Amino acid sequence: MLEDKPNIVRKGNLLISSKLNLTRNESRILELVFSQINPFEDVAFKKEYRVDVYDVVKIKNNHRVYTELETIASSLTSKNIHLKQGDGSFEFLTITNRVRYDVEESAFFVELNDNLLSYLLKSPAQIAEEKRREKEQLRQERINALIDEREKWAYTSYQLKYHLIIQSNHALRIYELLKQYEKIGSRTLTVEEIKIVLEIEDKYKAYADFKRNVILISQKELANKTDIKFEFTEIKKRRRVHAIQFNIYKNENISEQELKKKIDKTINQIEVKAVEIPKKEIVKAKPKQRLTKEESRNQIISLLQNLKKPDEAPITRKKAEELIEKYGITYLRKCIHILQKEDPTSKNNFVGYVIKSIENGWMFDKKVSKSNKKEQNLKEIKKRKDEALQKENEVRNQYAIYWKNQRNSLMNAIKLSEEKESYLNHKISIGSTNIDKIKDCLEKENEKSADWAFFMKWLEEKFPKYRIKSFEEFSRDQI
Repeated sequence: MLEDKPNIVRKGNLLISSKLNLTRNESRILELVFSQINPFEDVAFKKEYRVDVYDVVKIKNNHRVYTELETIASSLTSKNIHLKQGDGSFEFLTITNRVRYDVEESAFFVELNDNLLSYLLKSPAQIAEEKRREKEQLRQERINALIDEREKWAYTSYQLKYHLIIQSNHALRIYELLKQYEKIGSRTLTVEEIKIVLEIEDKYKAYADFKRNVILISQKELANKTDIKFEFTEIKKRRRVHAIQFNIYKNENISEQELKKKIDKTINQIEVKAVEIPKKEIVKAKPKQRLTKEESRNQIISLLQNLKKPDEAPITRKKAEELIEKYGITYLRKCIHILQKEDPTSKNNFVGYVIKSIENGWMFDKKVSKSNKKEQNLKEIKKRKDEALQKENEVRNQYAIYWKNQRNSLMNAIKLSEEKESYLNHKISIGSTNIDKIKDCLEKENEKSADWAFFMKWLEEKFPKYRIKSFEEFSRDQI
């Protein structure tokens, strides 16, 4: 009944401003359907939405509804919406796929047209994002296809000499692309595909620049330096050059003798450049001048006398010499190096502290203590890392089981052959350029292919109940 149903109806602005020729009863039934949709949680329409006839009668206070049931149902299935964009674009949509009335339930069961999804559940920003993702997916599919194509280049044979004398990297890649199709005699590539292969997607925004710096330079280089040449035809789409058809010919204008001269000249230039590279002069470091025994003693005494507070008398020379005689210069150097890092103001009698530290080796005890603490910290960090890694591995194992179960549930819930056909029709409808490749992948069920991954993602979106969470989402749920 109405009291148990949500009372919020959310419609996109475009839907509100569209042309709807509905009676009051028809309008109320659709409002009751729309009120059952949660725009923040639902990702798809239910199979059917229930509208009790009593709710329509109660609100409109119109008992004639019971005598017009068939008329209402028939009319709702034939009504359409005229959606007009600000730029003049427009669209006609039917509101419902089916409306049935159950006499025992005394209720209508309404099945909505899925094309209304964007105007009831999604914001304009979401719609724009979905379009962007779809465009990016199509682009990624083209890139994957080109990567597959690029892998086949290993089987396109041409002589190394052409690689040596072609100066432009773009010309070399164009040569490889056309050499592969030499026997066929022509090859058509979109401008975007050429840019992807040449890795210049962000360069030459204007086609005139792209033509001048890539196509024409490549045409000249191939004609002057290789065994093939090409002519090209620009294929336009909406007044812009969309693709280029390359017509490939055997190059009979260049003789083997001329080619050999060019190769020899190129190799000589490379060798000359290599000879001209100056060698860096190796400057030998001057050996350190060793101090005499007396100089070392004086140096140690001076360093010991500097270990004091500003207002404190330094260690006497006699005491410094006694320390040298008793402990040796090497030991005292190590002690001084550590004591120089101490703060003299932290001790009342810093000179006395220095002498006692040298005699008892206190500074080394501190150093060992710090070393042990650092080692303990490192062990603790390693222990935490190992525990985190173990936990992650456990979650990954659980995720693998979850992923397999969810995928099996999805495959068991659908008719695979029908979904494959539906997916192919979808790809055709959006203008995908590699339908044969997708069809072959679906027939072979090649799970390692990107096309199969896109198909499975499409199934998950179509059947959200079986959507597979990402590892990050799954991990968060386990915490």
